[in-house]
This record gives sequence, structure tokens and C-alpha cells, in this order.
Amino acid sequence: MAIEGLAVNLPWCSRANAQYMEGDWHFGCLPHVNQSYFCCGDELVELREHGEKVLIYRKRALNEAADQMDSFSRTDLSRGRRCGAMAKALEFLVGSFSEARVLAIGGLEILRFGMQDLSCQVCWAAEEQRSQQIFRVVRRDLEAVLRRLGQLRYDLPSWEPCLPDWWKSLAAPSNVVNVSVRRAGTVDRMRSVRQWMESIAVAMTALAGEFQSLSYILQTESDLPQLSEPLEGRIQEIPFPASLPKPSILITLDHTDSDRTWADLEQLRSAGWAVVTAGLHEASSMWRKFPYAWPGSSVALPGAPSGVNRAQRLCCEGPVEVSQLLQGQIPAGCMSAPVVPPFDRKVLDRPAAPRAVIFICLHSTFCGGHGDRLFGLLSAYLAALLSGRSFFIDMRTPLPLPSLLHPRKRPWPAVSSACVTYRWTSAEDPKSLEDDIQLFMEDDSEVVCIASNLRLFKALLRYDTSSDWAFARSGLLSGLFLDLFSLAPMPSSLVSNFLRQMQGRQLLGIHFRAGNETTWSDPARHALSDLDLALRCAASVESHLKLPGSAWLLASDTLKIRQHPVVEQLHRAGKVVYLEDRPTHIDRSSPEVVSILQSWAVWWVLAFHTEALLSHSNFGWSAAEIGQRSAFHFPSCRPADVSSP
Repeated sequence: MAIEGLAVNLPWCSRANAQYMEGDWHFGCLPHVNQSYFCCGDELVELREHGEKVLIYRKRALNEAADQMDSFSRTDLSRGRRCGAMAKALEFLVGSFSEARVLAIGGLEILRFGMQDLSCQVCWAAEEQRSQQIFRVVRRDLEAVLRRLGQLRYDLPSWEPCLPDWWKSLAAPSNVVNVSVRRAGTVDRMRSVRQWMESIAVAMTALAGEFQSLSYILQTESDLPQLSEPLEGRIQEIPFPASLPKPSILITLDHTDSDRTWADLEQLRSAGWAVVTAGLHEASSMWRKFPYAWPGSSVALPGAPSGVNRAQRLCCEGPVEVSQLLQGQIPAGCMSAPVVPPFDRKVLDRPAAPRAVIFICLHSTFCGGHGDRLFGLLSAYLAALLSGRSFFIDMRTPLPLPSLLHPRKRPWPAVSSACVTYRWTSAEDPKSLEDDIQLFMEDDSEVVCIASNLRLFKALLRYDTSSDWAFARSGLLSGLFLDLFSLAPMPSSLVSNFLRQMQGRQLLGIHFRAGNETTWSDPARHALSDLDLALRCAASVESHLKLPGSAWLLASDTLKIRQHPVVEQLHRAGKVVYLEDRPTHIDRSSPEVVSILQSWAVWWVLAFHTEALLSHSNFGWSAAEIGQRSAFHFPSCRPADVSSP
């Protein structure tokens, strides 16, 4: 892979050279707001410590991948139903993985020693000639590693009919990018250097991880006939009576927690109102999922129609006259909540732009699970649209994204090298994100990369300069997603098979996230004892939405829920159904091809084939929001508005 215009600007302070030069390797200094020079000290120590952690993590990941690849090399690569082209591809991947891994380890060492030498030159203000020599050597050696890694990827066997269709996307044109430290902001001047180092490290280690996952999926794909086998369990209706209050929604803009106010709200709830509370500063916020202003309150948005689509929506400032509401009157200070027009996908029809954004999710990076990953990806797409850039995706972990999702209206597969990268992740300081977004909007680089696992729509929509705020509409995420993706053949076969088994039966989706009951490391979410609440809520929603005879698709991150006595009974009777055989987490658990395919199939059914969805997890919320489902917050079982960004 050719790397053009390699340039790294190091915004450190040197007494020997106090000039900051754009576009070259000169050793420069960035002034603070008070015009004093930004010199070494704690910041450089922190940078070196951070760099050591990053590089150690990447080496450990490479070594773990080598152990897993050893199992492939001990098997007959031509066994079973594999065609000659697939056996040839596997042989290439297993052999080239080792070279890519060794190159990456060598490149990480170059990066580590280069950072040490450069920081020493900064701190001790050594001779300028020595500093420039270090710059030249590090640049040359990093470029050599990246070039050779690019050549390895270009040697991937070309697609042949017996290879899967998604293999074609692996040969997508590579984006040749300028490797440079992006311009620093006022919040953290070392941040740009840290992100430059992380970008180089990711670029060097991504190929070995990609070769590993490709080997794994090819090893598995020829043995997947079981994906078309029928679901176990007889599907039939059983009576399950319950009731749900009518979904009239009151929004109060009041954070007072007096006993009287709380008692009034409880009286309204008992009369059938679903009460939503929000602080005055939150009145214009979008899609408030949590934190909740009141215990047990539902999720709603003052400026958009309810996801239930049957609600009377009132927006009240200050205390609420409960007696008037109970008599059907609207008290003073309350008004009907405005309804904003839905998102119009026509705003996405625009010609390709010369500048580009690449969303990256590569091996040895923290991309997040389904929900975090999709929220981060769609945030990056919105950032590209608002900044007038074309949008591409380079996601190779845990499987190549084109093996799971196909381009729908525009091509997005890309292969990136080291890139000017904006990292909007949960590992960053939240206070600096808005400053960073502004820097992105002002960046004039031809190609930039974004790594994100956060929903940033509220911050990004401040840069919506379109007429009537065309992007700040309900249904934004659904429009963005469906503009990019359709489901790829492998998970599609799972979805089709499952729907065939349902024989047209209506589905109610339940996603139960336990967290610490999994086989991977995960914070605790819901206790298994909360499962009774989920089942009662499902029964209430089924009754309220008049879905007699519906099947309850129960998805979870643990198989322990299937041992629950009521769940076992409902499953034997055909009321509770499953799609996945073994739960997985696409970021935290060990990659297993069939489980990953099933997790995407489950997410797709929850998003686009259920009548309603119960959840309190980003897996479920992303499905409800993107699929525009009638959603209910679990465990409070109150209607949730998931229509807006």
C-alpha cells in the first residue's frame, strides 16, 4: 500500500527550535493561550506511559492471535467441501499472517524507540541536527513497514466463484492517506500526538488480525449447512392475560423532588398517564434514554411524536395541576408537545465529495458491541454529511463487515492505512469531545478517519446548516442506517429460516442483558431475578397492542435465562422462541463465526420484524431506534420514544 506525503508534525517545545512548521518534520512548539511555550514535563511522561500501554496491548493481541492461528496450520486446509480456490486462500492467509505479525511487532518497536528518542530530545534540548536525524529515520522505517504490509494485502487471492461474495469487497480500492499528526486543539495539545501514535499502531497490527479472522471464517463457512435447519420447539398460542395503562404521556419540565410532587405524579400514573420528567435544561435534548429524572419514569422526547403513536403529549413547565388532568383539562403551563416532521432521506441524495471520512473498527481496537458500534458508526456518517465529505467504512473485526451487511445505496467498503484519526470513544475525556468535533469540522485534510463507539448526534447537529434543520428529525438513525446497509446473505439465511418457522406469526422482542452472567468479562446489568419483570411486561405489552398468539423472541447474553422455570415452560409451549444457539458479544467475547452471524440475525429480526421491543441495553435500543419499533423501557414497562436522535 503506497503511503503518499508521509508527514508527522510533532507539537512539542524545543529550546533549540521554537518554530512550529506545518507539513514537515521540523521540531516545533505550540504556544499556550497566554503565549508561553508548551514545554516538556508531566505531559511527556504521560505520553510515554500511554504509548507503552498501547504498544504492550497490541503486542499481546498479536501473540494471542498467533496461538489461535497455530490451530489452523495443524489442520488439512483442503479438507471437506472446500474448493481449490478456498484452500489456496486459506494457505495464503495462514502463511502471510506470520509475516504480517512479525512486521507489525517490528514496526511497534520502531515506534516505541522513536517516541522515546524524540521525547528525550525534547526534554533535554539536544542538538537540532540529532533531532532531525531521528525524524528522518522514524519516518523512513514506519513508511517501509506500512508499504510492505500493503503489499501483503494486495497479494490476497482474487475472487473466484467458489469463494463467498463478500470476498470481492476485500479488493476494494485502498485509501492512500497522508500520515500526519492532526492539528491540536485548546483542550489537550498532546492529544493529537497520542492519536497519531495510536493510528500508526492500529494500522500496523490490523492486517494480522484481518488475516486471522478471514482464516477463521473460511474454515467455518464451508461447514454451515446447520444454519438452514428448522428451529426446535412447537409454535402455538397460550393464554397470558395482563393489562397495560393507556399510553397517554405527560412531560413535566421540573426536577423538584418534593413528596407532594412525587405523590401527584404517582396519582397520574395510576390514572393511566405515562409520566415523563425532564429538567428545563434538557427540554431540547434528543432521545433521552438515561439518566432518569424520576425513578421508574419512561423515556420520551418533548419535540417528537411518541414511538407508541397513540399518545397525547403534553409539555408542562413547573408543577402540574393533577385534578385538572384527571378531569380531562389541560392546566395552565401545559401545552401540546410540538411534533417535528420525520426525517426525509432525500437529504442524503448528494454527489460524491472529493474529501472523505473513513470509519475505522480494526483489530486490537475497542469498537464496542452492536449498539455502541452502530451509534458510533452512524455518528461518523452524520459527521461526514455535515462536513461535506464522502463516507467509507473499514471494519474488519470480528469479521469483515461486508460478510454481515451489504452496501445498499452507495459503496462504503474501504481499506485504510494509518490515517489522521479522530477518536471519539468512551476512553476519551468527555469534556474534550465537543472541542474535538469542532476541530474535525475545520479540518481540511483530504482523508480523515473516525474511531467512535459513542452516540454524538446532539453535539453534531449543532453543525446542521441545512434549511429547517433537515437532519434533526425523528427517524434520523433509521434513515442513515438504511441508506448504507442491507443484510448480507449469510445472516439473511438465518433470518429467512427463522421467519419461515414463525409462519407469519407476529413477534414481540425481548432483549435481556445480564452482563456478569456471561462467559466474558462484562459489568453487571440485570439480575436473573429481573426476568420475571420482563415476562410480565411482555404479557402487558402483548395485551395492550392486541397481539394475541404472538411469539416472544427472547434474546440474551447468557444461556442461564433458558433455565428459568417460567421461560422453560413458555418455550416448551412455543410461546418463547430463540434464534441464537449460543450468545456472543462482538467486542468482548472470543470470535465464533456462527454465533456472530446469529447475533446479527437476532438484531435484524428485533429491528425490522417485531411488533414491539422490550429492552434496556444498547443492543435492543439500537434495534428499536433503527427499526422504528414500538419500544418499552424494561423493567419499568413504560413506553419509550426511540424515534429521534
